[in-house]
Amino acid sequence: MEKIIENGTKVIIFKDSDKINGDYTFGTVVSSHQSDDRSVHGSPWYVQIYEVVDIDGIKYSLERGDRFMPLDDYKSFLVSEIEDNNEQIKELTSDNEQIFERIYQLDEDIENIVNPTLECPQRKLVPNKK
Repeated sequence: MEKIIENGTKVIIFKDSDKINGDYTFGTVVSSHQSDDRSVHGSPWYVQIYEVVDIDGIKYSLERGDRFMPLDDYKSFLVSEIEDNNEQIKELTSDNEQIFERIYQLDEDIENIVNPTLECPQRKLVPNKK
């Protein structure tokens, strides 16, 4: 079970589901309680419900991660998103290098067909099977 967020903790409250680009406001946890059993069948399932007040005095009853999280957790979340994006960039860069190599090889093959030379053996073009 996750550690309970203490009363007085400063949090970020998301106004929609977009935690990267969506609107947000700030708030403070004022209290919390455990939910009723949410299981349908099987083991009991409880979550912590937090009462959060935003900077305009509006009260929210929220679950952690759903529409709010502590500020430090949010910073960690954003860093994790950047790391995921960087990994995707590496993969795409590798894919692009393979595509460039394919273009280079294609150019060589086309040149050999259009302007054959004795130094270059003719290559038979075959479709790339994956």
